[in-house]
Amino acid sequence: MNRMKIASLIFKWAARVLGALLLVMVFVIFIGESASNGFPNPFAQPVSVQIEFTGMFALVCGLIVGWKWQGLGGILILAGNMAFHIIEAKLYINSWFAAFDLTAVLYLASWLLNRIQEKTNEA
Repeated sequence: MNRMKIASLIFKWAARVLGALLLVMVFVIFIGESASNGFPNPFAQPVSVQIEFTGMFALVCGLIVGWKWQGLGGILILAGNMAFHIIEAKLYINSWFAAFDLTAVLYLASWLLNRIQEKTNEA
């Protein structure tokens, strides 16, 4: 196995493990919020909150989709995270948002290395 393939596998599995941990965290928060207050109806919320919900949905979908399609998963995670930051009009730099971004970067790096390897194999 060449170095690019090994690096791609390491990035892919690191993203999968981190993404799985983040999914567990998101679902624990979701269940806790739903049990304590009842989950709010997203359609009854202001537009900004609806966009934040959509961003979080895209982020969670990216964590799941990334297991099969790393490029798409990374893009969904980054898009969802950017939507949240844009609506909040703040750039939150903390470990939770950085963990999501790191997962996206790892998925995208794995996808990119696979693409480069495919191109070199064709030549």
